[in-house]
Amino acid sequence: MAKLQLSDLTAEAIADFLDHIEADRSNAAATRNCRRATLRSFVKHLLRNDLAHSLQYTQILAIPSKKARQKPATYLEPDDVRAIIAKPDRETPDGWRDYTLLLFLYNCGARVSEATDVRWNDLHLTAPRQVRLRGKGKKERLLPVWLETADALHHLRGLGGAGDHQHVFANRQRQPLTRDGVAYILSKYALNHWEGFERFLEDGRIELDTNSVERAMRPVGLSRKNSLFAGIDEGGENWACLASLIETCKLNSVNPQAYIADVLTRLVNGWPQDRLDELLPWLRAPPKSPLCKRNREGPR
Repeated sequence: MAKLQLSDLTAEAIADFLDHIEADRSNAAATRNCRRATLRSFVKHLLRNDLAHSLQYTQILAIPSKKARQKPATYLEPDDVRAIIAKPDRETPDGWRDYTLLLFLYNCGARVSEATDVRWNDLHLTAPRQVRLRGKGKKERLLPVWLETADALHHLRGLGGAGDHQHVFANRQRQPLTRDGVAYILSKYALNHWEGFERFLEDGRIELDTNSVERAMRPVGLSRKNSLFAGIDEGGENWACLASLIETCKLNSVNPQAYIADVLTRLVNGWPQDRLDELLPWLRAPPKSPLCKRNREGPR
């Protein structure tokens, strides 16, 4: 590697390398495409700073990606998940830790790295119950915590007597659980329910994903309460305002999409700030017919 020069990075050499990792090292096409993407990022940087060899670099960028078959997403039914969560022996400290970890992952949908990095001062176990997760790129998000999860975390803290800055999920040496440790815990309790992972292969009536369920829930779930599931406070407030406008439009027989498009157009075109109240949804309600009014008042 120390003797490698930029002149060695030719399109032929890169193509041979990609073929090598797939054929000789048994890497999948998706891994090959990841290596190609990394090389493309480096070559794009070279192209911006070394125009004298631009032809060499453009030939490398012209190497196509390889089509990879997308694997169908699998998931567990709620009954299967609850069966796995109930498996740990909650009479022992380790069993209660495993139970709380499984429940926490199911509640928050957190990445393993996010769950193992949670400290006690990241938790707010009284209303509004929530947890602060730190993801990739030092990005933070707040997620709601069920009462059941909060009670389990309360009990877990009482077992260990941990401080605010200590990790929630630790091993017997008081060190945070590793990814391998979490994988072992999951496999220990999930192997007996492996058929739940493959149920969709045997029954063609089962969806490969939950999109159909989500589409059925979406018209019912539109309310300001959805703002509680936003990652940041500002996003939750914006969603609450938007949900209020949409529901107000529906109550006044106003098309929400047409109303929002019209209001945004007026604002962009310089609608005066002191006349914003004239854009409220109930002012767009269609006039009620005299016949309807007469029916409500009754016969004269």
